[in-house]
Amino acid sequence: MMRTMLISLSVGVYMHVPVQATTQTIKVVRTSVSETTDSPITITHTFTDANGKQLLPALTSYNKVSYPPTINHYWLIPNKTLWTSETGSSVPLSIFSDMTDPTKGDQLKQITDILNHALTDIKDGGSAQVSYVYEKDYSQFEGKKIDVLAGTKVSISDLVERLKNADGTQGDMSKVISNNGNIVDTTNTGTSTISLSYFDPIALKTMTASAVIHVRADQTAIKGKDLHLRTGESYAPKDFVEYVTKSDGTSGNKEEIKMNGTVDTTTPGEYPVVLTYIDSKTSNVAETTAVVYVEASAASSTVITHFIDSQTNKELRAETHMSSVNRIPDCAYLLNFLIECQI
Repeated sequence: MMRTMLISLSVGVYMHVPVQATTQTIKVVRTSVSETTDSPITITHTFTDANGKQLLPALTSYNKVSYPPTINHYWLIPNKTLWTSETGSSVPLSIFSDMTDPTKGDQLKQITDILNHALTDIKDGGSAQVSYVYEKDYSQFEGKKIDVLAGTKVSISDLVERLKNADGTQGDMSKVISNNGNIVDTTNTGTSTISLSYFDPIALKTMTASAVIHVRADQTAIKGKDLHLRTGESYAPKDFVEYVTKSDGTSGNKEEIKMNGTVDTTTPGEYPVVLTYIDSKTSNVAETTAVVYVEASAASSTVITHFIDSQTNKELRAETHMSSVNRIPDCAYLLNFLIECQI
């Protein structure tokens, strides 16, 4: 069970702060008051780097802790920023972080609000000092611009280009949240901006960034074509494809086509087949159908063509080739050559 530490901010004013420690009391303004006074607590604010170099002039307030100013390229170190009483008792502001809620905004503001609430109407006098300590800020939080297909699963971390805490350590991607909800909707095409936020546990600050997502329609497609074969002829699945298109609209590789179906090229007939293309990037599937028509081979014959001189009627030369019967020309004497049919 978490215990509490009792912190005395001024005489008669106490706060319970959750800590992993036994109960103890720290007087952080002064130890005692010898007589009743009617004056506020004077609080001096100093602003230095971790080496003690002054970054801003000191600031004095009464019964109020001023919110730490932003210094370009620096971040406030909560566990080195101290509340110190006039007797020298100190406590880091980070000890109050367990009393805050990161989901309710700036934790440093919540801490100063807690302190100021405790200091309201205090008339015991005395003094205290808040020493704000800063360090070079190495935080980075940047969203991506991404292009995805409709229906693609996108996580919040997919939208983050880079993330570093104020001290330069890697930020926790799983802690990045979206103000649009933690589910990225890719069902509708178009371009949208997504607001991102991340709470830096080192600097106790919330950082924001924007990501842009462009959702486009899936263009995976395949168009088949029928194939006519003679018995005994071979084929490849790509022979059935007129075109194939990848998800991004560019031309796909016909060699990646898969065919499902049985074709017997030794037997005339019609053979339907299914052609499938799987996009390598999205795994989206496109299918189409085609028909293989296997036809019986035509009978062939030898055709000898004689070229004859019409003046002398002498043969000049002869040519021999194979031809199917349905392409055999008429066997007759022509003007200047003779075709001899041998069937």
